Amino acid sequence: MSLPLPHARRTTAGAASRIETDPDVVGGFLSDAAHVPGGYAAGLCVPRTIDELAATIARAERVLPVGAQSSLTGGATPRGEVVVSTRALADIQIDLDADRHAATARVGAGVPLRTLQQALAGQHLWYPPVPTYDGALVGGTLATNAAGAATFKYGTTRDWVTAITVVLADGSVLELSRGQATADEQGFALVDAEGATRRIRRPDYVMPDVPKLSAGYFSAPGMDLVDLFIGSEGTLGVIAEATLRVVPLPARFVVLVTCADDAQAVALTGALREAAHRAWRHDDKPESDRALDVAAIELMDARSLAFVPDQ
Repeated sequence: MSLPLPHARRTTAGAASRIETDPDVVGGFLSDAAHVPGGYAAGLCVPRTIDELAATIARAERVLPVGAQSSLTGGATPRGEVVVSTRALADIQIDLDADRHAATARVGAGVPLRTLQQALAGQHLWYPPVPTYDGALVGGTLATNAAGAATFKYGTTRDWVTAITVVLADGSVLELSRGQATADEQGFALVDAEGATRRIRRPDYVMPDVPKLSAGYFSAPGMDLVDLFIGSEGTLGVIAEATLRVVPLPARFVVLVTCADDAQAVALTGALREAAHRAWRHDDKPESDRALDVAAIELMDARSLAFVPDQ
């Protein structure tokens, strides 16, 4: 049985967030971690609810949604837009099943990853696809499909998202669950806030078959509409909330291995990769009988080590 088409809705009547124009306040939002110069903004607003976010987007001529502004690309540097910070959308709701293997967390876009992990740890749970910087906000990691070293085992952010709430450019709100809308030959279908059925064309380029990719809109035959928004950098809508899969908190061990040269490091990485794949293929075995289960591999060359303090 097919699910009903996703249906955008108008929010209940409410005021948009106040737009702050004080230079001393706005000045803290004019660049991201790339420190690209020349950022300027028409103002700053910090909506506290999805309704406020929707009203703000509906009324502003141009907006730039930002999270922690930890981007290293300059993508969170404004060029005259109203900067919309998602940091006040900070609710967390953890849902557990009986055996904790199908647990999910419904998380506001403004929740820092470290805050999410702390909340999950209290339930002995963990969210795997986190980038290196744990101060990044959940909404920003979804907008960029960010992920860190654990991508090696757990895949990218996209793989862990089961539902999203998105505010579209007209201020309407779209609530999407994975499996609700998948692409056919004509793309996607959804019902807009006025009740009209709209078609959305799926990008027709072929994406490279690599484990991690954040460039361009995601596209694949039969893809889910959720995946079009993930990694779209906020250009198709502002992700306000998401439901994420989480797993039981694993035991973790960190091992530092020194290598004589790059060739040895590459050979070691290949061996660890093979061991990890053997472990994943036989995950039903007792832990004592499994091959080495590697979740992440990081290479630190001589130049990297030179930046590490002696103590």
